[in-house]
Amino acid sequence: MPSFSSAERERITSRLRVVGAELFARQGLRKTTLEDLARPAGISKAGFYSFFDSKEALFLDLMLEQAEDIGSRLAAAATGPADAREGIAALLREIATVLDTNPLYRRLLANPEELRAVRARMGDAEVDRASRALLQPLSRFIESAQREGRIVSADPGAVLGVLRAALLPVLHRDELDPDAHTDTLDLLFRTIAVGLTAPEAENPVP
Repeated sequence: MPSFSSAERERITSRLRVVGAELFARQGLRKTTLEDLARPAGISKAGFYSFFDSKEALFLDLMLEQAEDIGSRLAAAATGPADAREGIAALLREIATVLDTNPLYRRLLANPEELRAVRARMGDAEVDRASRALLQPLSRFIESAQREGRIVSADPGAVLGVLRAALLPVLHRDELDPDAHTDTLDLLFRTIAVGLTAPEAENPVP
């Protein structure tokens, strides 16, 4: 197996991440080959294994690299407004922004079979690290808001499911009127926020 200096390893790892993020987002995990990844980084397919055990390992590395930052952004959006309805609407808008600006996570949400492929190769524990970084801030927001009586007291998993389902129009923007797309999403997010807000949300528990 080829040997690399520390400087070479740093440069090649960085290049593999850039190339991987671009290819995985554009053509997906299954269609991306080791040669597709290795050639732009200036290494052979055999050399690739000096950096990652598999293309799934590179995919997971990219997920983990971005997950904590995205999770923090979502938590900040949800907890920023004092009003629960505004917090939920702000959270949904921020998730929509992430999906519009982060092709890798957009593809993951639109193509869940790719995450299943990564899980099958890398194991549940590794993939769950990325999921926790993304979802724990949201779960904490939901549980805290429910304790304070600011949102409906449904199962937290069901509330999270509603938030995720609200994002489907973001993934299918081509099927919506482009002139009304922004207004459509804003109305949808506000409607969901009203539906998830408990009647006593305007007078939260001190």
